[in-house]
Order: sequence, then structure tokens, then C-alpha cells
Amino acid sequence: MTTTDEILKRLRLDPEWAAQYADHLVATGRALPSCEQQDYRVPLALRATVLALPSDTGGDDYISWSSCPLPPNHRGPHYACLRHLGADQVAWIKWLGPLSTVVVLTDCPHSPEPDDACPLFAGHHGPCPVVSPGPAGRPLPPW
Repeated sequence: MTTTDEILKRLRLDPEWAAQYADHLVATGRALPSCEQQDYRVPLALRATVLALPSDTGGDDYISWSSCPLPPNHRGPHYACLRHLGADQVAWIKWLGPLSTVVVLTDCPHSPEPDDACPLFAGHHGPCPVVSPGPAGRPLPPW
């Protein structure tokens, strides 16, 4: 059985698998499609700022690369998770065109289903997407 921690680690380390997993979740109705915009840059100064933020996650000293998880065709800026800081705090990059900044946001406290946690930040627009691996014991796709 695959644990949530194993899934999260693989999502961070294997972008191709993460894309296939996201497609699988949408195709099976366990997730909503997302914007998937990825046209941001993290300049060196912003990288240094993100890595200097205190973290209680036990040596989380890297920046994740992800796409905007907001609903397709949303209005306003895009967001992408850069680094988990622990205590329900995440460093996100917020961008619109060539303009970007780093913001630290609290995790969304809502849950789309009883055993799922919303992967977005508090106050996000649109419904909470479902990203859980499914009921315990249910195998994940082999990719």
C-alpha cells in the first residue's frame, strides 16, 4: 500500500509521474481540472528569500516546481507551491505575466471529502480539489 507521504514525495521528485497522476485523478472524477499554468520564474533573489524562511519540516531545503492548481480559466494571478514550511504554512509564488512575488499562506482548512485535505491556501477561489490517493488499500496507478 502506498502512503500519502510516498505520493507527496514522488509528486515533488517526478514531474512526469505527477502529470500522469493528475490526469488519472481528473479522469476518474477524484479531482477537478486545474489551470496548470507554469510560466513563472523564480529569480535568484526570490529563491534565497524562500530558502531563508524558517521551516519545521526537517531539512526541507529545496524549492518545489509545480503548476497553478486553481481552476481553469480563473481570473487574476496564478499561484504555485514552492516550499512547505510546516505548521500549515506554505511559501507560494504568486504571478501574473512577468510580475511575481513570494507569499506565505495558510493551508485551506476545508475538505472536499471526509478523508481528504484541500491542497490549496485559505481563501482560494473555486471549489476545493480532491487529491487523495483514495480509500485505504486501493492501489494507485503503476506509473
